[in-house]
Amino acid sequence: MKNISFYIIGLLFLFLPQFIHAQTTDTDVNSFLDKAEKELYTNPQQAAYYATKARAMATSSSQQSQALYIYAQAEKLLGDFDGCIQALYEADALVSKNENDLKGHIYNLMSVGYCNLGDYTKAINLSDKAISLFKTENDSLNLALCYNNRGIIHTYINEFQQAERFLKQALAINRSSKNLKSIASNLNNLCLFEGNIEEQLEWINEAIIINKHLNATWSLGENYSRHYID
Repeated sequence: MKNISFYIIGLLFLFLPQFIHAQTTDTDVNSFLDKAEKELYTNPQQAAYYATKARAMATSSSQQSQALYIYAQAEKLLGDFDGCIQALYEADALVSKNENDLKGHIYNLMSVGYCNLGDYTKAINLSDKAISLFKTENDSLNLALCYNNRGIIHTYINEFQQAERFLKQALAINRSSKNLKSIASNLNNLCLFEGNIEEQLEWINEAIIINKHLNATWSLGENYSRHYID
């Protein structure tokens, strides 16, 4: 009986440190992922660093794909669209087939990356994939995000009627959800191209009111940069 007890204790001493290490690693990975997300729009370079650390320490493909997605967002904000797309392809290869939410975000961001690189056909195809995934999930808020980005893509290729249609679809969803930050973004983007000046003045003034309420300084700068405002 004593021999069995010693054997069990021996196994515990052998495997317990590995278990504790795995638990600690998961905690650390999630901590770095949280830090990366918090720094994303204030210090994207720091966010990229945290995302890289998280990926290196990740214990699952799911964590790696999340880290790569955040890293890709940081690269986009830093203007490295090639680096952004490369990270997204790596994330797409790792993400599980049933993680439609993350896969949809990957395709949506890919579409923006290809738009910035001038490959509009690829951008629209990837946007369609993202829209399809979020429709399947009945995820209206992320669908609105896709419609917003799709509107921007059509703006780049001077298809302003289609751009306005997608942006207004996004705006309608966000208004129904009272998603103020996204409402302001949609309103701002509706003023990226020439249209009914009176209507656009109303949109941009509403965006300014919302962003003042949210204390969104960077977004306010974008609002005031619209050439419709003196």
